[in-house]
Amino acid sequence: MHPLAIVQLFASVTAVMIAVALVATDSRQRANRLVAVVLVCSAHWSLCEVFWSLSDDPRRVVQWIQFSSLGWMWLGPLSLHIIAELVGGANTGLRRALPWAYTCAIASIVLYTTTPWCLEEPVRTSFGWGVRFGPLFPIVYLPTVVCVSFVIARWPSLFPPTVSPGERSEARWLFAGVLGPLTVASTTDVLLPWFQIDVPRLGSVSLLALGAIVAESVRRHGFFLLAPGAFARPILETLRDGVALLHPDGVIRTCNQAFSRLVGAPPAELAGAAVFEWLPGLARDPVVESRGTELELRPHESPPMPVSVSASPLRDEQGGVIGRVLAVRDLREVAALRNRLVTSGRLAAVGELAAGIAQEIDEPVTAVRANLSELREQWRALAIGVDVRDELLAPVLIEGAELIEESGEGVERVARIVKEVSAFSQADLGEPQLANVNDLLENAVNVAALSFSVVVERCYAELPPVRCDAQQLRQVFLNLLLNALQAVGDYGVIRLVTEAQGDFVRIRVEDDGGGIPEDQIERIFDPFFTTRRTGTAAGLGLAHCYQIVRHHGGTITVTSKVGVGTTFCIRLPV
Repeated sequence: MHPLAIVQLFASVTAVMIAVALVATDSRQRANRLVAVVLVCSAHWSLCEVFWSLSDDPRRVVQWIQFSSLGWMWLGPLSLHIIAELVGGANTGLRRALPWAYTCAIASIVLYTTTPWCLEEPVRTSFGWGVRFGPLFPIVYLPTVVCVSFVIARWPSLFPPTVSPGERSEARWLFAGVLGPLTVASTTDVLLPWFQIDVPRLGSVSLLALGAIVAESVRRHGFFLLAPGAFARPILETLRDGVALLHPDGVIRTCNQAFSRLVGAPPAELAGAAVFEWLPGLARDPVVESRGTELELRPHESPPMPVSVSASPLRDEQGGVIGRVLAVRDLREVAALRNRLVTSGRLAAVGELAAGIAQEIDEPVTAVRANLSELREQWRALAIGVDVRDELLAPVLIEGAELIEESGEGVERVARIVKEVSAFSQADLGEPQLANVNDLLENAVNVAALSFSVVVERCYAELPPVRCDAQQLRQVFLNLLLNALQAVGDYGVIRLVTEAQGDFVRIRVEDDGGGIPEDQIERIFDPFFTTRRTGTAAGLGLAHCYQIVRHHGGTITVTSKVGVGTTFCIRLPV
């Protein structure tokens, strides 16, 4: 076997191995698959050259030469296709040219393999066989030359100034990997044979340089320039956090679905946009690292939201910064939990304070109530003994009676507030027992209906029993119902909904009243805060409900829209 055939056989096997390794690195990237196809075409070309070098039959040699066109005639369209993948959707004209390029390649293969006008009889040489081209060979070779020449001409403009030095260095090597084999193949396989100068054909072997450059790129940098997704594999679609891969200047290279959902735009539209549009507080220096920095994310069509941002520079194996990896976590749930914890802390502090205040106030209030009651009786006795016709004393007695009644009402209100404060400070559970939440809710409806008559819609689901203090839960439901009744007036609708959710039951109390302003929603469970007219409520009802539900291991939340209505939602563990 001639040494040239051994080299060609080695090139064929090596090209296949590199192609398999490249696809195994990241088979999802189309650019990876296209480069692998180029290497397989090179392997086919080299293997055909081995067979025609070893053949003694000129006709069989021509057949192998024609069959080798299935390898090298696809190289032009494939090179064009790889560039189209590199520029993405930025050049639609290039993508429209691809079908024509592949069609020309197919026509060239048909013309090359089925007519005698592209090849003449081969000639024996010291290294095997030489080729004599026919008059139509320039036509079938022209599509390959045009495609590859276009790739070489466009190459410098494909890499914007934002690429890193590592990427630019790799681009130069990759350019050499394309230009080198083209020069060698054009010289040894086309130009010299066209002038009947027989030299060893090195075109297929030279393509091995492209595979070697790609393999070295993956080993050296950890990614392949034409397939950036290979080093962006940590951006997994299963992550709940938004992850984006950025250029050093903050331009988004690629991102996962979670990131696109956070900013409210599809990933295709985000590619090429500056991340600072949505995260203006993000540090612009790509070398700066951050871990869990709280920033404000500003989607274009949604209100701002709190997020936690972690940013790390992405470096190649040589230490050069080639971009940034950004991880964004939605903190809306955390912020809501933080607010609930603050509310719980305030309630605990108020509860401790309320216990002492209620005890101190209760004794003098009881004394004043008793004294006012005694004064009322004595005043009535005095009024009986006075002649109503006495123009001086009668008005005084009447006015005094009114003052005593007003004072009594004020003392009663003070006593009621003290009672509510005492109940608020003693929200611990009593003896727990199994109870049906639907029954407790219905009992609260029956009690509330004694004072109001509105439409109450019931949507009760079959619920498992809940271990709870039934009396306290009944108090919670009654409080929510009374609030809803006061919100809807005489003509509104209240809707009660219960449902089972795994290890929890959920109770919703909905009304179509006037709603609660947005600036008051966050304070709705604060002690002594009320949306009613001053003097008509102590502002402890919802705070008390919050304490009771929390002590049951549950949660209570409120959503409201002015002019539409309010919904209180309670979740209790089974």
